[in-house]
This record gives sequence, structure tokens and C-alpha cells, in this order.
Amino acid sequence: LVAFFNYILEKYKDKIDTNRIYITGLSMGGRNTLILARAIPDKIAAIVPICPADNNPGDVSAMKNMGIWFFHNEGDNVVNVSSSKTWCDALKNAGATPKLTIDNAKGHDAWSKTYDDREMWKWLFDQKLKITEKK
Repeated sequence: LVAFFNYILEKYKDKIDTNRIYITGLSMGGRNTLILARAIPDKIAAIVPICPADNNPGDVSAMKNMGIWFFHNEGDNVVNVSSSKTWCDALKNAGATPKLTIDNAKGHDAWSKTYDDREMWKWLFDQKLKITEKK
């Protein structure tokens, strides 16, 4: 994913606002959203993982300045909502301020409602890369 990301950045460098790079994905794509954001946090302004199939955040300290908004259904029968909660807890412990929206719905499809949510899109497009000084 990192190699593909870097290829796209290079190929379209004149067309990409590198201060506004966003990643979103659902289920396994939500998992990959988190993994890629953790791998290159200095290039990602914000992410929207939806019902991410990953319950192992690992070291997320480098993601603390990133905009992060999780969406999950309480009654998800494919990926337990605990995965989003686990990531949010790890991010908060690292100093991040992730958002978490848990819908009372059943089933795995949390993405239809999320991608229809104008508030989510407004929030996402308001996010900009936060540069931190390296010591």
C-alpha cells in the first residue's frame, strides 16, 4: 500500500493537495485504512475507517495529530464493534482525539449511512495535515 501510495503521489504530484490526503475504507478496507495511516501518518490529514476488521492497534502514537472518525454498527455480525472501540481507546491513550459513531443498527453495512452523512463529509474536508516539529 505504501509503494502504491507513493507512486500515486509522484504520478499526480501537480494535482494533489498533499495537505488534504484522506483515506477511508470499510471492513477489511477499514483495516487497511488504519494500517496505511499508521505506516505514513505524516502524509495523512484524516481517515474514516468503517467497521474495521482489526483488533490490534499496536503503536499508534504517530497518529495522534490525525483526524480520525470511526463508524460501526452495534449489531455488526461480521466485525464486532469492539474493534473500533479498541482502536479508539489506543488512540486516546496516545493523545489522539478520535471520533466514534456507533449506530444501533444490525448487520455489517455501516458504510451506506456513513457515506450518506453530510456531516461526515464536511468534517473530512475540513481536515488538513498537521505538521509537528521533529526534535
